[in-house]
Amino acid sequence: MVDMLLHDLDEQNKLKNGVELQEAPSSESISVSPGDRVAISKSFPRPLADKALAVVEALEGKDGISNFATNLVVKVYVIHCQQFFNLQLRPVG
Repeated sequence: MVDMLLHDLDEQNKLKNGVELQEAPSSESISVSPGDRVAISKSFPRPLADKALAVVEALEGKDGISNFATNLVVKVYVIHCQQFFNLQLRPVG
């Protein structure tokens, strides 16, 4: 779920900055390495980058929070991203 969100936001960020995109992979096959998650997160504008990095760290268990808290952080991040980019993203569970 986070990989798909980061991928979609990365594409939106690139389009917003005038970067041409290659053909998008199937949404079911998106898998991002931990290093790529960090790199994508850092490429976002400042307030969003901070939130993205917090989600990546929560996902990787670096900050020691529970699964419930991780899910909550991800959902709040998704809402913030939708508002920031004014997007209608694919539904997440």
